[in-house]
Amino acid sequence: AATMGPTHARWLRGTIKARAQAHFFSGAPRAFSGHALWRSRWADSFDSELEGGQALYATARALDAGVRERYGALGLSYVVPEGWNASGRLRGADISDDNERFTAQLRLSHPFSEKLPSLRILYQLAIDTTRRRSVNYYSPQALIMKQLGVQFMPKLSEQVRAELTYLPGYGMENGTDGRFVHRLDAALSARWGERFFARPFAALTRSPLYRSESFGASLGVRF
Repeated sequence: AATMGPTHARWLRGTIKARAQAHFFSGAPRAFSGHALWRSRWADSFDSELEGGQALYATARALDAGVRERYGALGLSYVVPEGWNASGRLRGADISDDNERFTAQLRLSHPFSEKLPSLRILYQLAIDTTRRRSVNYYSPQALIMKQLGVQFMPKLSEQVRAELTYLPGYGMENGTDGRFVHRLDAALSARWGERFFARPFAALTRSPLYRSESFGASLGVRF
C-alpha cells in the first residue's frame, strides 16, 4: 500500500489527523482507504476522539470480493495516571456487501500498586454484532465478552517502551454456549532522535467462534 499522511491541524480544543492510502493487488483493481481523527482534551484528565473513514476488510476472501466499510466511531477516556482510568468506544460501520456492524467497548483499569504504576489491572466489556453473517469475513452475532487481566507498559529506556496486555475471560455468542476467550497484545515502541520511530506488534485473539493471529511492524520518519 502507498500512504499519504498523516496530516495534522489544530482546531478548537484538539488536533485533527488525516490519512489516505492506495492499495495495489495482483490481478485485482487498486483500492483506496483513508480516515480522519479529531482528538480533543477538554480537561486535564478527560479526552475524546471522533473518527470516520473508509477501510478494506483484511481477510483474503474479503479482499478478493472487494469488501469495504465506511465507519464512524466515538471514544471517551478519563485518565488519572496514579488512579482509576476509564474509557469507552462506540463504532458503527456500513459494509459494502449490504451488511452493518456495531461494536461497543468499556475499559476500567487501576495500578496494581503505587510502587509499580506501569502494571495495571484491566477489565474489559466488549459487544460486537453484525446484521447478518458473511462467508467473506468474521461477522459476530451478538457477541459479548467480559475479560479481566493485566496491562504492563514498562519504559525500558529513554527511547524504548514495551506494551503487553493479556485479557482472559468469558464470552458468548448467538448459537453457542459460554466459552473461555482471551486476547494477547504485545508491542515495542522505539524512536531514534526526533524523526525516526518503529513499532513491531503482535495480537492473538480467541472468541467463541473465531480465532485470529496478526503480526506486523510500522516504520516511520517525521518531517
